[in-house]
Amino acid sequence: MMLELAHPELLLLMVLLGLLWILLPLWRPRVARRRTVASTMLWHRAIEKPRSERPWMPLLLALALIVIASGPRVIPDDNPSIALRRVIDGSIRIDIRVANASEGHLETSEQEPRKFLLSDRGEAVIEMDDLAPGIPITVSVGTVNRKLIAPARNSTPIVSDLSDLREVADALAVLKTAHRIELSDSHPDVVIARQPYADSSSPSILFPSSEGDRILPRITVPSSQPALLDGLHPRYWTVLRTAEAPGDPILIDEEGRSLLSRNDDGFLWGFLPGSGDLARRSDWPVLLGRLIEELTPSAADGPPATMLELAGLHLSLMLALLVAILAPFLLGPHGRMPSFCILLAILVGQIPSTAKATAEKIDLEKFSAGESPGTVIECLSSVAPPSPALQRRIRSRGIEIQLKKGTDPHWKVVPPRVRSGQRVNIAGGESVDSLRSISPTGERHEVPPAWNPTVPGAWLIEGKQDGVATLIVEEPIPAALWSEKGSAAENLLPPPAFSHDLSVGQFPRPAAGSVIVWNSVAIDENTANTLNNWIRRGGTFVALPADPFCEDEGTRQRLATILPTEIPPPPQPPVQDLGILLLDLSGSLTGEGASTLLAGTFSILEGSPSQSRWGIAGFRDEPHWIIAPGTRLDRTLLEKIGEQITTGGGTDLGAALRFCREALNKGDGGKSLVVITDGRTTPDDWEAIGTSLKKMQIDFHILLVGETIETDSVEILRRTAEGSLHRARNPQQARALLQEVVQPPEQGWQPVRSPVLIASLDEFLDAGPTRPPVPLRRISVEPGSLTADSKYLWVDGQGAPLLAIRSVGDGTSVVWYSGLDEFSLSSSAPEVIAHLSQLVASCADRRRESRRRGFLVQSHDGFHQLALERRDEDPLSVEITMGRIGQEAVILHAQAVPGTGWLVASIPQPAEIAGCWWRQGRSIDAGVVPARGTPRRWQAILGPGQADAMKLRSPSMLVLMVAILLLLSSRGSRWSDLVPGRETEPAAARHY
Repeated sequence: MMLELAHPELLLLMVLLGLLWILLPLWRPRVARRRTVASTMLWHRAIEKPRSERPWMPLLLALALIVIASGPRVIPDDNPSIALRRVIDGSIRIDIRVANASEGHLETSEQEPRKFLLSDRGEAVIEMDDLAPGIPITVSVGTVNRKLIAPARNSTPIVSDLSDLREVADALAVLKTAHRIELSDSHPDVVIARQPYADSSSPSILFPSSEGDRILPRITVPSSQPALLDGLHPRYWTVLRTAEAPGDPILIDEEGRSLLSRNDDGFLWGFLPGSGDLARRSDWPVLLGRLIEELTPSAADGPPATMLELAGLHLSLMLALLVAILAPFLLGPHGRMPSFCILLAILVGQIPSTAKATAEKIDLEKFSAGESPGTVIECLSSVAPPSPALQRRIRSRGIEIQLKKGTDPHWKVVPPRVRSGQRVNIAGGESVDSLRSISPTGERHEVPPAWNPTVPGAWLIEGKQDGVATLIVEEPIPAALWSEKGSAAENLLPPPAFSHDLSVGQFPRPAAGSVIVWNSVAIDENTANTLNNWIRRGGTFVALPADPFCEDEGTRQRLATILPTEIPPPPQPPVQDLGILLLDLSGSLTGEGASTLLAGTFSILEGSPSQSRWGIAGFRDEPHWIIAPGTRLDRTLLEKIGEQITTGGGTDLGAALRFCREALNKGDGGKSLVVITDGRTTPDDWEAIGTSLKKMQIDFHILLVGETIETDSVEILRRTAEGSLHRARNPQQARALLQEVVQPPEQGWQPVRSPVLIASLDEFLDAGPTRPPVPLRRISVEPGSLTADSKYLWVDGQGAPLLAIRSVGDGTSVVWYSGLDEFSLSSSAPEVIAHLSQLVASCADRRRESRRRGFLVQSHDGFHQLALERRDEDPLSVEITMGRIGQEAVILHAQAVPGTGWLVASIPQPAEIAGCWWRQGRSIDAGVVPARGTPRRWQAILGPGQADAMKLRSPSMLVLMVAILLLLSSRGSRWSDLVPGRETEPAAARHY
């Protein structure tokens, strides 16, 4: 406890009172009253002679009133050693900080007594189950004993609905039925309205006044999905019309424009919930409830004030009442008028007054110390908010803070956090040419018009005229690539979004928010066990079990306990070893036939397994090689094929078949021969050629293309070679037919059957494409091998899986059942790989430690401190890394006052404007000194900031001064002498 005077300067009035006490007895009233008496001698003997001594009692009471006018109050200790708090789930945490103590005891009527240990700092956080409000808890640590009372449970937020939207009213009715909100227009915590809405006294959720001009946007989420959208699937919503919603984006369209944003006043929607199907989805009331909970201010830190603390806070009021009661008894008739004036002063003091506006730059500690209890001060939101300790200090004085929206900065960085290489925009009136930046390494740069910063860390952006802002470039996602060198799996971890310096058997740290991509390499049992634990701590494990197949059976068995399904073994027998594509390049194939010829060529090559070695031969009068047989095909060769396929000349199919037969005879494995022709050719011995192909066990296929075809010769070939004959009328049909031709054996690759469908909705898909990709091939998986805690996300037309996930502890394992090369994905390989990479990155972001909210605040001494949000599981003190942007970092010790929700660290004070950054774990943030505030930061510190209308105020100082003068007047009881007209009052003579 500490005694404090709100107006100590008034104590100087005691000197003036001393002078008045000396001088007032010399003053006599000039008005005389005439009386008729029988004898003047008897009159002088009857009346009492005036006393020459000065009365002490009026002086003492006057001095007491001076002390009361100076505003005495007793301030409770703002740094308790033992305090409790109730967390979100209703359970209780008891915070203890007692120096030189090692253990303590806890007792409550609801639970068994327990003993606990303290850290070397003398700190401990005791977890307790949900206790009913009012239950006593006794904590004993060394010589310190505290009796605590279980606090009330979190109150239900009050919502005012001014939107006049039926969809909003229906969702609020659902939330009210679930006891999550209360509806009232009186003192609401959150207001739901339509734009424009000028009142910013309460957080708001604003919908547009009418539908926007953008039609059917494709809804997606930013690169780092907000926690508000966990479990929701906005990319499947249909929105008919929308407009852009300025602010920090929560939902964006395909062009990156914000459709739902967070600003200082609350949330801003760019579309109406009834414009589409959102209002009919179960996501709608869930999302609206989360927005309301996000905006609902938390209760102020600390337990409610006790009766003793309230008495100390209103000490001046209680003393004034005491003097008013004692004055008539101590002064007799002289004390009636002063007592009446004191009571009048108390009543006048209870009249509510308007809030006192504070200056833009002000020391709230000094300002609040000079205000009386019950005063409301109005602060600008653009000023740095008070630290939690200063906020509690102001509240302990009985002073309330109202927030007034300050002026916004002239320009700002949008978005304030980006991935490395992402585009940064400057919103506002500042020209990009007038800005310069300081990188995390301390280098100074001019900001270019198209700015894509790549160096991760905190950046400082300065305007040449005025203004300063910070930008956070997120660090790459830690990743490890478990594959052979040169594998296509490396494309799934593109820099700078990922950093994959680790190889097989190495684990990125921390596990939460990190990625491992496995591509069929062997791992031992110890590595598999470590991998299991790594995933359970929040890691993301991506398995690519094909291209190549995993040959180690032990690895496949170990991963079966982690992955959604079993991993298929390598196909037996092996897939085709050698194939030749024979193209008819004669002049009879023109127009549509030539296009079909080219499409069929690409289909054969793109759909073939990587184990196959294909050659391409063309024939007119004589055959020739376009690509020699046995060549490993890649994208470069595929791009050159189109230039070499031109038609014109004669047709000698027989010579071309013998030419290819000789080449296939040199191979040891499987053999395939695919002929694309219109069937017109010079005569030959077709039965002999077909019989020789059959003897060599060549898988023989003929595809007829072109507007005019002949079947006589090719039908004989098909029959004698026991091959197959197909007809394609267009390029699309040619592709489909030839994909069937090159399909692998049953236990290896299988063709993907259209359409590819979304089998299950999951947050894993929220950052990906609206429609799943359609690869050309997939591996075969046993239908019953899917585990109970797994699910297929993408399947083909036959229900075969293409993408599956499994929850393992806090982490996720993912399997992609196709390849990442052109033979599996065709020409869409770069796009599909980019989508898969985005899905993996978003999954890792969701599982990393959430960013801890923090910002700079002003402290008791007028300097700045760093306030970090304290989580439910946090201890009373933590270490953080902090430094000026572009300079070396230092280690700071952040502490929380027991029972409060903020960790506070004092920061080194720079001599000029500077940017500061801080880090805890992988989370990094930044701010500028002198600090700037926002309504969100003020509300986070203050909690409910409205003044309590029933709080008692101090007596009016002006009427107290009148009471002081009355007490000092020796004529206080003879004011009737000054009443006009009384001098002529007749009086009867008394007889003695």
